[in-house]
Amino acid sequence: MRKLFYSSIIALFLLSCKKERNTNNFDNIIHFVITDEIASKNDTVKRFNEVFSSVNGHKINFQTFEKELISYGYLKNPVPKEKIKKIDEFLTNDINYESHLTACVPSYRDILILKKNSKTVSVLKLCFECGMVDKYGVIESNYSKNTDFDTYIMNLEVFNKILYGKTH
Repeated sequence: MRKLFYSSIIALFLLSCKKERNTNNFDNIIHFVITDEIASKNDTVKRFNEVFSSVNGHKINFQTFEKELISYGYLKNPVPKEKIKKIDEFLTNDINYESHLTACVPSYRDILILKKNSKTVSVLKLCFECGMVDKYGVIESNYSKNTDFDTYIMNLEVFNKILYGKTH
């Protein structure tokens, strides 16, 4: 009986010391994708270039951004509900939103619009080629904030596999 009591005390202590994990507040994700062929048709449009390859970010109007993406030729693909939890886990734990190390000018062919109750709460632009990630709105992260170089390298191949079911 005494062992059970002490085990319970230790378990309660360990649980109370457990670091609280961030979670994100969205229930729907829309995945927008554009081909290189369609993107090249817009390469003279300044605003398209801000959306498609801006390194320093740009302003986004959450209320009109979906229509803007469609006007440039992005294809709208609702993410199946069964993938949302995996995507949330990846966004919460495996992306360093503070790092903007890149080896190229990003080509944001993949853009996610994260929604809660049909209202846009965040936008995430992804370049799977160079690993650049550009976020707008609030996306909580538990990603390690060490200054060690390895923590700046993200494995977007895993995220690509979640979205597409394969690497592309």
